[in-house]
Amino acid sequence: MEGPLTFPVCTFKRVFDTTPLNEVLTLSELVACFRRFELKPQLHARVERELARIERALEQALSGETVGGYVAELALAGRGRSGSDTMMPADRERAMRAKAEELRVAAKKEAKRDLRLWSPSLYRPGAGERGSEGVSHVSCLVLDYDAGARIPEATAPFADHFHLVHTTWSHTPAHPKFRVILPLAVPVPAAQWDALWKWAHEKSGGEIDRAMSGHAANYALPATPTRDAPREALSHAAPILDPRELGIDVGEPLRLPVQHAPISPMLGDPEKEYVVQGEGEALYVYDDPNADWDEPALPTPATPIASVPEDPTPLEDRVTSPPSARTVRAERETLALPRPLGRVRTKRVSHKTIVVDFDGVLHSYTSGWKGATVIADPPVEGAIAWLGAAVERFHVAILSARSREKGGIEAMREWLQREGLDVGVLSKLSFPRSKIPAHVYIDDRGWRFDGAFPSLDEVDAFEPWYKR
Repeated sequence: MEGPLTFPVCTFKRVFDTTPLNEVLTLSELVACFRRFELKPQLHARVERELARIERALEQALSGETVGGYVAELALAGRGRSGSDTMMPADRERAMRAKAEELRVAAKKEAKRDLRLWSPSLYRPGAGERGSEGVSHVSCLVLDYDAGARIPEATAPFADHFHLVHTTWSHTPAHPKFRVILPLAVPVPAAQWDALWKWAHEKSGGEIDRAMSGHAANYALPATPTRDAPREALSHAAPILDPRELGIDVGEPLRLPVQHAPISPMLGDPEKEYVVQGEGEALYVYDDPNADWDEPALPTPATPIASVPEDPTPLEDRVTSPPSARTVRAERETLALPRPLGRVRTKRVSHKTIVVDFDGVLHSYTSGWKGATVIADPPVEGAIAWLGAAVERFHVAILSARSREKGGIEAMREWLQREGLDVGVLSKLSFPRSKIPAHVYIDDRGWRFDGAFPSLDEVDAFEPWYKR
């Protein structure tokens, strides 16, 4: 990889704002952004007041009142399409309650209009308004999950790639809503975006929100209603997704120098209050081991960002050679960027993925198949210790037919923990639902192909190790 990665992004003040504020961030800055939730208790209180008004109006409408704001809307719904009072009492109540739920959903959506938006889009010079026509490149693949998928299962297909996860405004443990962000090793031209989105959609099993498939899509920056509201933020250590490895033509690779706004919504507005979620664990960046560079330290949210002198050269034309460590340190001193709380570090580990079968390799499987969620036997001797060592050197994926059955992945996780696997090791495992590229597959029913096909009699007589 040539020098430190950078990511062009832009922000918008509100939902209806059309003027993009362009910036270029480092990977460390991007990670910090999606661990930082803006605290918005006043917005939360306003929404709660509106929901309370709807509840009071429903009680009034059910008691026969017909006048006043929400009451009138609910009473009208209780008259049906004909507008008469001929509906049966049970049907009238059902219609009113259904209308009340519509009003609740609308009130909650209204809150999102006050959330700051961002986009991983690079706008062309002179593109003063947001929209697909003005976008030249996209720096991150952003996937929305709001249909009830759980984070571990949603992110498993992307375990081979570095990604960030943060929950969104209306997330609850009962109904998870979150976003998965995959930074790209090189920005993708807008003309090639559909190919990358199609890959992600197929990879996810069709679970991501198709409404956000455009290359000019915008997303709310992380925000939380209250300090104790449920929320999650995490990063997954793996190589950065390189679209060129998927066969996507990115043309001349675009690499832009870091550029911050005088007050950056992505880095933290000093006039806003934030809560930071998650620990400052190591960020794994896969780079050239001979490279001579350090990433700049991150600004803290409460510290004003130093103004960066304006460069008249259009952003997309600023292709520069990788800065040396000395240059980056000099820029850091010039901008007086403070060190963050818990510096994000880099660590080099193997890029290789190994895929391990579950039944007959980890699970001794002496009782045979009893159902996707029934794991009756102890582990194969040495399996738990081996997994603990393997995750320190490789990306380890456990592939099983159980993963495609309801509750199968949860059952394997629970079994591994019950059999003594450390929770830290467990968190590093992925459970893909389909075959993924790998350095090697470890399977009790595999036949190593060495260029010569086995005879059909040999194939017919094959037995796994535990049946010999």
